[in-house]
Amino acid sequence: MIGLSWIPREINDLADTLAKSEPNLDELEWNQLKLFIELLREPVNSAEIVSKQKEEIENLKSTLSQKNQKIQNQATQINSLRTKKA
Repeated sequence: MIGLSWIPREINDLADTLAKSEPNLDELEWNQLKLFIELLREPVNSAEIVSKQKEEIENLKSTLSQKNQKIQNQATQINSLRTKKA
């Protein structure tokens, strides 16, 4: 097995030239497409997050309503006991 530990000067010059060159139209279109997809993906993720948060809010409202009802029932019982003692 032969290992190459050096890069020929011509290949290195070509790599430097390509690295410094402007992207061609295909690369620009590809990058724009990737950006467009990322921009589309963000609202989808945001919509899912908002949906989950709305569901959590509804659950919390339900729990709060139940606890308020329990408090109201206990207050009624306490008032009932006070009137019986008096």
